[in-house]
Amino acid sequence: MAYKVFDNKATRLGSPALTIATDGRIALNADAGDTLRAVGARFVHLLWDAEARKIALRPLAKGDSRSYKLTVPSAHKRGMAVSGATFLRHIGWSLSDRVTLPLEWNEKEKILEAVLPPARGSIPKNKTRTGP
Repeated sequence: MAYKVFDNKATRLGSPALTIATDGRIALNADAGDTLRAVGARFVHLLWDAEARKIALRPLAKGDSRSYKLTVPSAHKRGMAVSGATFLRHIGWSLSDRVTLPLEWNEKEKILEAVLPPARGSIPKNKTRTGP
């Protein structure tokens, strides 16, 4: 029997990215954490653009009633995470699968943005379901 190379399932990206975990945590990789740290973020507003299917994180130095606290997991010094289960339920995101998405820094708006993939099993607005 020939040996097979193990495919590491961890996604490693060399640019800012976020992972939506099945428990509702939004984890930011080291590059995304560095970006938020550079602007002094300790909290974020979670933003949703339903039309464009984008989510965004607006960095904040101080929290308010609508902000989420950024945490730095003890195993990592540069990445960050935010508990976003309530937000994800609000936008109708299914937590059944873990997904990693690239993030882009929007300099004009001063936010980190990600485009969500189409929801599984969803029907595009211009299509209708036929049959039973």
